[in-house]
Amino acid sequence: MKKICYLLLFVSTLSTSQESVLNFSLSEMPMPQNLVGVWRNGDNEFLIVQPTGSFVRTNSKRRALASGQISLIDGKLQVVRTDIEDEYQLKYFLGNETFTVAKPRSDQAWLFFKVGN
Repeated sequence: MKKICYLLLFVSTLSTSQESVLNFSLSEMPMPQNLVGVWRNGDNEFLIVQPTGSFVRTNSKRRALASGQISLIDGKLQVVRTDIEDEYQLKYFLGNETFTVAKPRSDQAWLFFKVGN
């Protein structure tokens, strides 16, 4: 009888811990801190990413081209634009000094190089 009680206790503990694992979602991943900073691409555009996830992309004359909020959801960048009404997910790769991100609704990508924190 004692063994049955221990077995039931073990099984109930195991099922509770599995529920916690199943409730974990990749969508809860925090913003990578090495994404925060100032980035420049080959077209001399600048991307400024704040620790809060807000961003602005400017041309070389500092005229805003895009702005909004980014977050990491299921391994992709979720972009919510605030300068226009738009929202999309982008594939990306973040290296030590490079950041490659797909352009929205395109088969092209931007290649950014880190120029500041």
